[in-house]
Amino acid sequence: MAVSPRKRRPSDRRVKYMVGEISGFYGALGVQVEWDPAVGLVVNDIAVPADEIDWSARVDDVLDALAETACPGLIERRARERLHFSRHDLTITTTSQGVVVAHGDAAIALIRATHAKVVRFEEPIKGNFLREGREWTELRRRVDVRLPRPRRSTRSVTPEPRRPDRIVVSFPEALAEPLRSAAMDASRRIRLERNSAYGHPVEVHLPTRDAIRFEPLSSEAGPLECPFEYHVAPRRFHMALRLKRRTDPLSLAVYDSANDAIIGRAWALALMAYADLTCLPQDDAAQSEERDHPGRGPRNEDPWETSLPARQESAGRIWLPATLEPTQETREHLASYVIGHIRRLPPGHRAGAEALAAARKVGIRLPGGTTWVQPHLRGAPRDTVLVFRWMPEIGLVARGKA
Repeated sequence: MAVSPRKRRPSDRRVKYMVGEISGFYGALGVQVEWDPAVGLVVNDIAVPADEIDWSARVDDVLDALAETACPGLIERRARERLHFSRHDLTITTTSQGVVVAHGDAAIALIRATHAKVVRFEEPIKGNFLREGREWTELRRRVDVRLPRPRRSTRSVTPEPRRPDRIVVSFPEALAEPLRSAAMDASRRIRLERNSAYGHPVEVHLPTRDAIRFEPLSSEAGPLECPFEYHVAPRRFHMALRLKRRTDPLSLAVYDSANDAIIGRAWALALMAYADLTCLPQDDAAQSEERDHPGRGPRNEDPWETSLPARQESAGRIWLPATLEPTQETREHLASYVIGHIRRLPPGHRAGAEALAAARKVGIRLPGGTTWVQPHLRGAPRDTVLVFRWMPEIGLVARGKA
């Protein structure tokens, strides 16, 4: 926070008013704000000296200046989740002026706590960008307007499947414990317990600012693969998990040049996240009672600040695990989204040829007395992306563990 130039001491009335506004804005997010005349403004136990606050400024300017002290990295995380940066090849970075959204070398938006500005739009979008709300929907709409439109070809040409630069079958030495063991266990779960599939892209965002975007399963290049992009700002890497291998770890197809440290971390995180997404617990009652509607239970308001044991799911449906927290928009989609899953049939019934073929296509072997429900989303655009905050044990994924 920039130190303000010397100015007259603010009146006690002005200080009281400003502290009240700051407390109201950030208190709603669970941030503790106090005023101590001896040290200044105390935000989450961090002291901001009184002479570093421009008491004569507009309230919104002061709120914006305090954002990184009160909620470090939160606006950038929200931007990554809500703008689907992998889809648009956006770069999202935090600067002293706010969070900058760029496409290539051109900045197209600036996001601060109380407003966002998009190039060529005169009016800013006002709101609280530390929370999930309609302001993010409008921001994404404006960002989409600013992005270049892909050129349409006059000919219909089917591109040749891209071939991987290399296939990796064992973890690099750069992948250290305990992440290595967690990844090996996730690989085993995918091989033996995978019972679900998605028909739309799925993004998972970590508190460490890594992100992974999983595409629907593909067999265009031959073996059944789960293509994914691993994002670690400012770079992104295209890889794929090969799902038919009979030993662990599942092999990795690498499509972009990357060093062993990147490959090891991306591979391990992809295995762990994909296991959480596709190895879903489901009891017999759920399979008959909640046939086509994978459900969600009540969630905590800010899972980034909540311990894992506090995030428990109710039983009786097809549940996503407590490590996955949907964004507000994704939560709305989940009300009508059907994850591809195995469903138990009534006694004496068996799966039809179409269901068996659909299950084989995604590498699922149906037990006797079950069928396959294909993934679909009712009433949403084709380009819908499901976005989750993924919260594995922080000790496993913290930087330096790969």
